[in-house]
Amino acid sequence: MDVFCIGGEQDLENFKIEIEKDGFALVFIAEEIARKYQAALEPLFQRTMPAMVVMPGAYGSSGWGAKDLMRSLDRSLGSSKVLG
Repeated sequence: MDVFCIGGEQDLENFKIEIEKDGFALVFIAEEIARKYQAALEPLFQRTMPAMVVMPGAYGSSGWGAKDLMRSLDRSLGSSKVLG
């Protein structure tokens, strides 16, 4: 397990290089970071590996992660209605 601190664009680029180089299968990413760098991270979210999981950060959930999960379900299953 590795932890990456992303405080700016250069940290984000280093993170992307490292997860590609080391072949990560699963990445947990805080909502704040996923939201702030959404455009730069989108190519990773479109791939099957690594699985990108958005989770609440230190300040709790804004609901953005849940919306992203629904979007992922719609994309992969054709509908998020499977959750009820």
